Amino acid sequence: MDKQCISLNGLNIYILSEENLEDVLRFVIETNYEKYGYRDIEPESKLEEILIQEQEDFADSAFYVVRDYDENIVGSIRIHKLRKGVDEKVSNELCQELRSIEYRNVCHIGRLAIKQGTDTLIFKVLTLLAFGIVCENEKNILIAECDIRLFETLRLMGINIRSVGEPYFSLGSEVVEVFAVYNDIYPYFSRHKQFINKLIKDINKSISIVF
Repeated sequence: MDKQCISLNGLNIYILSEENLEDVLRFVIETNYEKYGYRDIEPESKLEEILIQEQEDFADSAFYVVRDYDENIVGSIRIHKLRKGVDEKVSNELCQELRSIEYRNVCHIGRLAIKQGTDTLIFKVLTLLAFGIVCENEKNILIAECDIRLFETLRLMGINIRSVGEPYFSLGSEVVEVFAVYNDIYPYFSRHKQFINKLIKDINKSISIVF
């Protein structure tokens, strides 16, 4: 059963239980296809593929889901700590970048999806929750596959994520691999720390993974 951890502007943020993983992943796929209007693979085939992957990673992940008062899913994000096989899960280009950096943990952020028309504050909260976990240690690194338009938005917000390699299509949109070290994201996180600090404190009490 999902555990409610935040109530904000009529929306509730939960820590996802594995039993509801498939429903959230279906939401992620359908939301992306609806938003971008491009399908690189049929939804059910894609769902089966990523469900297996997320089930394997679930014990080492913090997965948040946003629901409205009718319990409809309207947002999600997942932070996964790669405990092994980092080289196998990223491109050669990103792998080379990581080899040049001394790091403690690689934190992969993914499954970010927000239903159109949802309070824009939810995007801020979800990204800050993810950044808060990355910023727990100065040697943590963030990696992600980031939509091109979102990449530009994050850069304009002062979040110094860096792209690697050429864009490609995934889950309906054009994405690029990105990474960021602690100093790339902490300035943004610190500016909003007072706003998010209590939320992170409350949530981290319920996260079983240790960063």
